[in-house]
Amino acid sequence: MSADIIFVIRNASLQGSTVKSLRNELRGLVAPGRKLTLHMSGVESVDTQGAGVILEIARKLREMGGSVRLVGLQGKVVAFFELLRMHRNIEIYGSHSEAFALAGSMTAAA
Repeated sequence: MSADIIFVIRNASLQGSTVKSLRNELRGLVAPGRKLTLHMSGVESVDTQGAGVILEIARKLREMGGSVRLVGLQGKVVAFFELLRMHRNIEIYGSHSEAFALAGSMTAAA
């Protein structure tokens, strides 16, 4: 089983040109059984491409027995993800402590 990972998304915007590099980074973290937590408190905006990357990674991990959690989302981002109904497929938490209360120990990566 793979180590769980916290990945901090440092881009304020998950749109356009930032999406390709994020996709490549996240694809490199996909492994059987991995639980990936995406810390998104610095993300202020997301478009459908950005949401698509997160959904793609979540699907791949789910197929391999893993999962994705999102933490620290800001108001506009939460509203957008709810509009897309992403909260039905991905765990979304307000804080790390809320997410980790269920997760156990985690290994940090950035």
